[in-house]
Amino acid sequence: EVAPIGGMFRPHTVLYESFARVLRRQVPGCRLIKPIFEPAVGAVLLALKEAGVELTDLLLERIGRSVENGVSATRLENDG
Repeated sequence: EVAPIGGMFRPHTVLYESFARVLRRQVPGCRLIKPIFEPAVGAVLLALKEAGVELTDLLLERIGRSVENGVSATRLENDG
């Protein structure tokens, strides 16, 4: 599964359709999906993974709830 992000990859644009066509040709069976999180959250997840943190379903659920509730980095730091 591939979740393209950014304004250039809005569905049904020329770039998106070209990308999808090439991807399907190069990676048969690949599916394009809507991203679960915004790009900034994705960057955090990649950093956690690189640091050796296991991205469990529970962790992803908690991050998702935090994003929905607007938890900021400052609030997380203050909660220790």
